[in-house]
Order: sequence, then structure tokens, then C-alpha cells
Amino acid sequence: MRSTNRLSSAVAIAAVAALVAACSSSGGTKLTAASATDAAAAGTSAATNTSSAVAVASSAPASSAAGSAPASAPASAGSAETTTLNVGGQYGPTGGIFDIAQYEGFFAKNGLKINAQTYAGGPPAVEALLAGRAKIASFAPSTSIETWQTANPLVAVAFTSNAAPQYAIVTKKFLQSKGVDPATFASLPLAKRASYLKGTVWGTHATGGLIDHYTDILVGLGGLSPKDVTLVALGNNNADEASFKGGRVNAIWVDQVTDADFVKNQDAVNIFDPTDPAIAKQLAPVELSSGGSGWILSKKWADANTATLDKFLTALLQAAQWIKTHTADEQAQVVSKNNPATPYAKILSYIKENAPYVPTDLTIPKASIEANIDLAIDSNAIKATPRPPDNLLFDPSYLAALKTS
Repeated sequence: MRSTNRLSSAVAIAAVAALVAACSSSGGTKLTAASATDAAAAGTSAATNTSSAVAVASSAPASSAAGSAPASAPASAGSAETTTLNVGGQYGPTGGIFDIAQYEGFFAKNGLKINAQTYAGGPPAVEALLAGRAKIASFAPSTSIETWQTANPLVAVAFTSNAAPQYAIVTKKFLQSKGVDPATFASLPLAKRASYLKGTVWGTHATGGLIDHYTDILVGLGGLSPKDVTLVALGNNNADEASFKGGRVNAIWVDQVTDADFVKNQDAVNIFDPTDPAIAKQLAPVELSSGGSGWILSKKWADANTATLDKFLTALLQAAQWIKTHTADEQAQVVSKNNPATPYAKILSYIKENAPYVPTDLTIPKASIEANIDLAIDSNAIKATPRPPDNLLFDPSYLAALKTS
């Protein structure tokens, strides 16, 4: 078991940078995980923590499109032992680090067989981690921070995407019903635009999740309360988009690619432009925290299963380096081969959109860490004081420990 005397964030991140450089210089495939035998799993019950932990945030929609989990590659012939690892999240053919780690066999080469479990956002993922059904899951870290003062805290140990522009759209039909000309809607001050959202029906993912909190913050800018809008938990991005097209909901949160499609081809209007610095500032911490999908686990489980965790993180680092040394087209070809039902052009669009937000060292900026904590406070998931330490939202020492494993 690793020492509980963790490295400081600054030292840990520096060590991660050195590790990534070493991995890159070795061709991205020679880094080896720790070979120590895993200790018995710990901290998987924690039933007393579940009720307070489930009513929090869900995965940010910009991080992935919902879909089938990537199929696990065959175990490497050179692997002396294969460990099956239950991994939770929302999956889609977006060509991210996890996709490449699966499709290019980095998990298999490190002796892991991934049992991918799909969860409709952060709250059910938190519940699964606390119950031990999943060992690692990908979702927004503003979710896991609610557990920081419990007996079984959850913490992010790596990130495969950073904050990305987050868009929200509303139907022209709804605006017209409010007597608002859709053509002039965008020219109104953001607070005025938000005030016209009273009565909207929003497609979200999980009740009490991240998209719910985003919506609360947005309508709050217009002087509205959460009771002034209706939230429908639909589970994932695909369901959101289908319900928007079908008229079940008239407002949704979308990524950049989907936003462009809806505004161009559908009866939709942007509620705001997140690329406008003034707008992004008003919507903080939404824009700073969105897209920050962390790989989150129980600290107890992590410290009792260091060899398995090292293998998982090593595979992610190797996949990140693969992405760094291959073109978007090469990346899309790998993903398309494994997802023939998804148009190649759509896969490529997602890859290009997400490329600026893929952290090859698996870390996130301090500003994003702070924004996720702020979001948890704003959504009343945690109290403003005492404020959680940064390393209880994201602890980079697990990555840094690979350097000396």
C-alpha cells in the first residue's frame, strides 16, 4: 500500500510531466506498470454515504456522445496475468483517450480486461463506486467532491478531457410563443435572454446531475428559479437530441459539433455564445468546469489496489501519447473501424472538436479544479466553508507514483 503521505500537487504534477516525457521518448509503449500483487479490495460498501452522494452532478455532455462502450481488445500474449476491471461512464465513438486505449490494445498490453458499464450521468456512477459495482468511473469531478468529508471519499486520479465550450439551444417555436423574435434574440443582454426561458422544458441526463445545475445557473441569470423551468432526465446526449427534434423538450445543452448542426439544420437558436469571454465569465463556473471528465475512484480502493490502478493509468498515458503522435484522420480511422454504424465524418468532427481539450499528461488546470469546487458549492452539493483542498477533487499523486513504481 502506498504511503498516505501524498506528494503536494505541484510536485506531483511536475513528476507526471517527467513521466509523460519519458513515455513519449520511449515511443509511448515501453512504460511498465507496477507488478506488485493487488491487496484485497476495500471500502466498497459505505452504504451510509450513498444518500448524500447520489444527488449531485452528472457527466458533461461535451466530453462524449452516448453510445455503446468500446469493446475490449484481446489480452496481450505477453501479459502474464489479466485483471478484469469494472469501469463506468457514458460511451460514444468520439475518439478520446479511453477509446484509443481500448481499440489499440493498451489496456490489454498492461494486463487489463475492461468491463465497461454504462451509467446515465454522475449520480448513478457515484452510487456504483460506493457500492463497489464499479471500481473506476468517468464523470464530472464536481460530483465526487461531495464525498470529501465522508469515510469513503471519491477522488479523480486522471483526466481525459478538459473544459470545452458548452452551448445551450432553444427552439424558435418556444421563443415565438413568448413574443420574442428569434432573429433578434441573440442581440439581447444575456440576463434578458435568460429571463425569456421561463417555461422551457430541458432535456438533461440524471436527476440532480451536472446538466441540472448548469440549467439552474443559466436561468438564475435571468432572475428565474429552478421551479420556473422543467427538467426531464433523459439519460444521455442521444436521447436529449432525439427529444429536442421530436418536440418532447424545447431546450438542451450540446457540444460544439451538435450545436452547429442544430442551428444550421433545425429550428433552434443559441442561447449564448460561450466563445465570447464576457459571456463565459458570466457563466462561470459552467464554462470552466464543463468537459472536465475525470477518472474517479474510491481512495480506499485505490490504495488497496495499486498495481491495478497503475496498469489503468499507464494504459491511458500510452493512449494519450498515441493520440499526440497521430493525425486526426488516423485517429478517426481507428474509431470508425470499431464503430461502423457511425458516419466517419461525424467521428472526425468530434475528434477535431475535442483535440484542444485532450490533456496528454492526464491532468487539468488549477482553474478547472477550482471551478468544479465552485460548481459543487453553487449547486448546494457542499458547503462553502470549509472549502475542500484541491487534491481531494483531483489527486495527481497517483499519476506521479508511476514514476517510482
